[in-house]
Amino acid sequence: MRRTCLSVAVSVAALLVITLALGAADSTPAKRLVSGEVVSLYAFVAQGLHGADNRDAGVFQIEKRGLPIAIVEDGSGDLYIAVYKGPTSAAAKLVPFMGAKVNAQGPVWTRDAIRMIEIEVVAEQ
Repeated sequence: MRRTCLSVAVSVAALLVITLALGAADSTPAKRLVSGEVVSLYAFVAQGLHGADNRDAGVFQIEKRGLPIAIVEDGSGDLYIAVYKGPTSAAAKLVPFMGAKVNAQGPVWTRDAIRMIEIEVVAEQ
């Protein structure tokens, strides 16, 4: 029960962050290339999982529970919540890369310590 409440809280917080970021961000954000590991937001933040461990837990959490997906930038360690520009979800595009390193390009919104990338192009490193 506690775990379910925590996962619901993480999901609600992520949706709130995305809504606030889109509502208050510049109307013309700069496009960037973000290189790093694809992670389940919950597995990375709440459980501290990376690599294969994050992949195994993250695929279940994202596909079955609908939790958010993100990219942890190489070098800086900054976390970018991922959304996808197009008719599909970021999860559908990024789950095949779960736990792997990617290069993702698109507009990046920043608000306080929150970063979000609207992925236009993604490829494995």
